[in-house]
Amino acid sequence: MASRNPKASARAGATQAASLPLMATAESTGFALAQEQMQSLMTLADTVLKRAEELRQCQLEAAQLARRRHDRARADVASAANPSELLRAQADLLRDDLESASQYWQRMATICTAAQAEALEQLTRAAGQFGRVAASAAAPARPAPSTDTTPEPIGSAEATQAWNRWMEMGKQWSDMLYRTEAALH
Repeated sequence: MASRNPKASARAGATQAASLPLMATAESTGFALAQEQMQSLMTLADTVLKRAEELRQCQLEAAQLARRRHDRARADVASAANPSELLRAQADLLRDDLESASQYWQRMATICTAAQAEALEQLTRAAGQFGRVAASAAAPARPAPSTDTTPEPIGSAEATQAWNRWMEMGKQWSDMLYRTEAALH
């Protein structure tokens, strides 16, 4: 129902017009936050998958080398003519296996440490980008105050909560990587 008072109608129209840009800004900021988060998560997933491939490749190479060493040892055992040659074949195999195991675990730890460093770098970069987007959401351009009650722009409290959740996820990820690295040593 239209107001009979032209000043009241004009004031209501101005309030609605002022709140539309704020809502559009909040929606675009929300979209930017979601897009930034998705990009960061996809980059992080790519890092994890790339490092998983490296771990599997390391395991495959170690298994192939171990198989060749054991084939040589089997041939040495079969050709042993006395107990000393048999003991030498056993000692050689044990020494080679210990050296290979040491190199294997060092390489695995290096891959895990590189994955951790890369993930933390990406999380730090994403947190900085997220912070910039969240800061722009927390401080949108507001129209001059009026006597009418305009809706509060969406973003400031939600951006802070999202930032805190993002940082907590980064801490959990970091803790998991540290535990994994410690378990490998």
